[in-house]
Amino acid sequence: MVHRARGRTRSPTRLPVLEDAEMIDNYEKSRKQDKALNDAILQSDISLDFLPFIGLCGRYYADEVDLTVDTGPRRTIARDTLEGMLMDFLFPIHLISEMGGVRVSVEASHIPSDSSNEQHSSWFVELLAKNGTRHTISWKTMRTWIEGKVVAEWIHDQSHEGPVIQYSDLELTDFGFSGS
Repeated sequence: MVHRARGRTRSPTRLPVLEDAEMIDNYEKSRKQDKALNDAILQSDISLDFLPFIGLCGRYYADEVDLTVDTGPRRTIARDTLEGMLMDFLFPIHLISEMGGVRVSVEASHIPSDSSNEQHSSWFVELLAKNGTRHTISWKTMRTWIEGKVVAEWIHDQSHEGPVIQYSDLELTDFGFSGS
């Protein structure tokens, strides 16, 4: 964009160096926070417990979060509502993996962002039943960070591959009950 003043042409105003440095600093802070959250997710073992995942909400998410799934409407939800939604998703996976019916593996990778407070990731989860039935789930997420907390998250590009794991695919642990 070129500005004209009294018949003369001048260049657009460059942001002061301090503002450039602040933008870089904000990007680095949000990048480190997002990496810490993703690392905490990846280091937790769903077969042992699902509560550490719920605890991450209190540590990394604001009291209210704007949540958007795919092209659906943006909803502002309280953190405890987000924790409940996460629990509804994780509890069944925890239950079948704890009992030995499914192995769960999770991968995440960072996607570069042009925004100083937005961080993008792609996720891949594999559920592998003992009989070899495999179901994968993948998605991308964009988180907006302000003052060290996630204030918005957009989950998109979700896909599922493979058959849904059925009860008959599971080889659940014998709890010592014998038939009479």
